[in-house]
Amino acid sequence: MFADEISVTLKLNRFDAGISDTIRMTVSVKGSREADNPGIKGLEDFSVRSGGQSSRVEMINGKFSSSLDFTYFLQPEKEGSFDIGPAFVKVDGKVYKSNTEKLTVTKQGAQPGKGNTDKPVFLAATLSSGTAYIEEQLSYILRLYYIAGISNVSLDMPEIEGLTFKQLGKPVEYTSRYKSGNYNVIEIRFSLVPSKPGRFEIVPAKMGMRVRISGDSDLFEDFFSSDDFFTSVRGRSVTVASNSPVLNVLPVSEKGKPADYTGMIGRFNISAELDPPRVKAGESSTLTVLIKGTGNINRIPDLEFPEIENLKIYPDEPAIETEQTDKGLIGIKTMKWAIVPEKEGLYTIPYLEISYFDSGRKAYLRKKTQTFKLIVDPGTGEMAEPKFVKGGSAQLKKPVEELAEDIFPIHKSAVNFSKSVSFNLLWLLLIIVPFFSFCTAYVIYIVKKPTPEKEAKMLAAGAAKGFLKKCKNEDLNADDLSDSIRDYFNKRFNLQLGSIAPDEASSILKAGGCNQDTIGQMEWLLKKLETFIYTGKGSEPCDMHEEAALIIKSIEKEIK
Repeated sequence: MFADEISVTLKLNRFDAGISDTIRMTVSVKGSREADNPGIKGLEDFSVRSGGQSSRVEMINGKFSSSLDFTYFLQPEKEGSFDIGPAFVKVDGKVYKSNTEKLTVTKQGAQPGKGNTDKPVFLAATLSSGTAYIEEQLSYILRLYYIAGISNVSLDMPEIEGLTFKQLGKPVEYTSRYKSGNYNVIEIRFSLVPSKPGRFEIVPAKMGMRVRISGDSDLFEDFFSSDDFFTSVRGRSVTVASNSPVLNVLPVSEKGKPADYTGMIGRFNISAELDPPRVKAGESSTLTVLIKGTGNINRIPDLEFPEIENLKIYPDEPAIETEQTDKGLIGIKTMKWAIVPEKEGLYTIPYLEISYFDSGRKAYLRKKTQTFKLIVDPGTGEMAEPKFVKGGSAQLKKPVEELAEDIFPIHKSAVNFSKSVSFNLLWLLLIIVPFFSFCTAYVIYIVKKPTPEKEAKMLAAGAAKGFLKKCKNEDLNADDLSDSIRDYFNKRFNLQLGSIAPDEASSILKAGGCNQDTIGQMEWLLKKLETFIYTGKGSEPCDMHEEAALIIKSIEKEIK
């Protein structure tokens, strides 16, 4: 049994793109390995291509976790700001809803910089803003544009006193059109935090790589012989340097600075919860405060709980968690206090507050929690143990319990001992006989068990037969037909595909010796099925089962 509750998450691999860029979108279903194809809102202005699906199962600390991922590639058809999602996924007859992501599409996308037109490989560096305050978090983005195949890529980042770079997540790959050509792009994002004011010209980052050249065009000849930004060894090992963006760093204004300001810059929120809100005298309630935001999260202060008459306060050790996202580092600081009232009554738990500098508004802001009412009823007169103490959880010693007597009793005479020996021999026979019986049965099973090769041949032999049987159902819909084609390929070619894309099918059939007409027919069929599915008609009956049966029969005749 899987312990996870089912949830659906939609994620984009980037939040800003050019109209010629490709965006990867993943819909993840947690808590299940099987689900219907999702319906996704907000894709009217995009061309959508399937990237397949995959499932996985993990066991962590004895708890099973399962998930299913649907991958799509989006090609924008116009500029603007778009809300992608939510995605709706049906699992076991129940529909689950995902989050929504915002995507900004611009005409040009990333600006590679001057002098890079028509070059087969170049590196571009951009900043999220050319002006920042001390300790404000910015985005520094490197994009490697390339046409030829590359390998052995290495990165040499600039080292500048007063600027700290930290990579955010893994590199992202996509395709983009820039000026005269289509490029593959590798994008790497960094958080950049300045620690002192001034004007910084960020020296070029450098990437080394090996370029695979297929041809002797003038473009590559010029690239390897005359460009100042590149060096080559035998025309193949290449180093490319980025442009040098300029950053102006300003000090935070002294005007209006709060007395409790700790240096926090960014955007933050604070929230609190009192649980339970009603206790008896001597029992414990817990106040939990969360401070969450983006910025210099290391500056989030440890808040102090005020003294309140007749309340004993036990603070827990504050904990801070960070998460790396494409938009930067997000931090959450958790602070807890155990509150133990000594007398009955109604107590007011006051608000706690923080102050920070909002770089977007260029002003100091204050945020505070709500106040709470703690209702305390008469108690037993005993004080509860606090749930935690400063520095960690309290540990209480347990009394020693007698679990059982000795397994073998103490014998006081030889007679009793001989009876015990006879009794133990009987139990020994009862254990040995079933054991040898099991071993014999297991050996027979191993000898007769078919080998993986035999099983694969049996599956391959029955693949077409099973598929053609399903095609006799005239009410077969696009979802079922697509799944049946996937199952056929898995059994016929001994694969484990979560889905079958047109280009994957072409590669498999080509390697198997099918002619180009049959390969083209299968590509056409799969593309038409994708159109049905992505337009929300996957569960409606389709009239392609007869064509599918003819194509599979052709494959069986031609496959080697």
